[in-house]
Amino acid sequence: MNKKNKKGFDLTEIVGIIVIFGAIILFLFWNVNKTNQERKKEEKYESKRDYLTEQAITWGKDNAEELAYYNTYYLSLNELKENGYIKEDDIADPRDNSTMTGCITIRLNNEKYEYTYVEESCHENQMITTSILEKVNLSNHISKLDPDENIRYVGKNPDNYVNFNNELWRIVGIFNGKVKIVRDDYYNEKIPWNDTNINDWKESSLNKELNENFYSQIDSTSKSYIAESSWNLEGYNETEFTREELYESLKEDSWKGMIGLLYPSDYGYATSNENCNTDMNHWNEECYQNSWLYSESSEWTMTSNNSNTHNIFVYNKGLITTASSENKNISVRPTLYLKENVKITKGNGTKSNPYDLMM
Repeated sequence: MNKKNKKGFDLTEIVGIIVIFGAIILFLFWNVNKTNQERKKEEKYESKRDYLTEQAITWGKDNAEELAYYNTYYLSLNELKENGYIKEDDIADPRDNSTMTGCITIRLNNEKYEYTYVEESCHENQMITTSILEKVNLSNHISKLDPDENIRYVGKNPDNYVNFNNELWRIVGIFNGKVKIVRDDYYNEKIPWNDTNINDWKESSLNKELNENFYSQIDSTSKSYIAESSWNLEGYNETEFTREELYESLKEDSWKGMIGLLYPSDYGYATSNENCNTDMNHWNEECYQNSWLYSESSEWTMTSNNSNTHNIFVYNKGLITTASSENKNISVRPTLYLKENVKITKGNGTKSNPYDLMM
C-alpha cells in the first residue's frame, strides 16, 4: 500500500528555514550597516580634507609674499599645525582614527594658485622647487655691474638672508656658477690677518683660524654644502682704486680652500647706486649708504695691497683703506661658496624668514 505524498513542512523544517532566512537578513543588514558606516566615515574624511584645503588657502593668503617665490609649493599638515591654522584633532583620520599625513600641493596655474589635497606625505624632496642658483636669478634685488656681469645682490637691505649652520648668512651673488655667502655677524671682532705681518694668505694665521677652528664648528650637514673653491689672491698697489680696478686685479686663481673673505670689489658692487665707480678710498655717502654690506666696523678683506709685504685692504665705514696684517683690532666675517646642487626648501630670504637649505 503506497504512502500518501507528504504535503507542507514539518516544524523542524520550518524552524530551519526561519533560521536560514534570519541569518541571511542579519548578514545583509550587517553589510548594509557596515557600508553605511564606511560611507559616513568617508564623507567625514572628505569633509575634513575640504576643511584642511580651506585652511591651506587661508595660509596661502597670509603668506602670499613667500608663496610668490614658488611655482609649486608642498604644504604639509604639520606646517599648518605648527603655524596655528589647524589643531591636532583636525588631522585625526575618521576612517581609522590614525593621524593623517597628507600634503596640500599648491600650484601656480594661469596666475592663480590651485590647492589640491593628496594622501601622500610631503616628502622633503618634494619641497624643492628651485635650486639656490635659480632663486638668486629670479630675485628683484640683483644687478650685473662688474666687467664679467656676475650676479650680485645690491641695495640697503635685499632679501638675501639664508640659514646656514643655524646662523644667519647672506648671499653675495653668483660667481663661476657658484653662490657665495658671507656670515651676517662677525666671527671675531679683533683678530690679526697674519700675526707674522706678511700679506701672504696661504701662510696667514687668519687662513688657518678660519679653515681649521672656524670650519670645525660648522655642523656636518652644512659642511656638505660647502664647495672647495679657487680664490683670487692677486694684489693691487696703487693709492687710488675704483671697484672695477680692484676687481680687474683679481684674475689669478692662487689658492684653493673652503673658507675665505670678501674681496674689496664685493663691497664696491653691493651698492644700488650705479654711479660709484670712483675712488673707493673717498666714496661719498650715496655710495656706501645704499649698500647692504655697509657697517661701522673695520673688516678684513681677502686682498693684499702690494705697496709693501704686509699691507691688506680693509673695509672701513664704507671706504676701502689699508692696514698692516698684524693689526689686532679688525673684524672678520667668514665667506664661502656653496655647491651647485644646493636647494632652497622654504623661506623668502628676509631676515625673519631666511632661506632654508638642503641637498
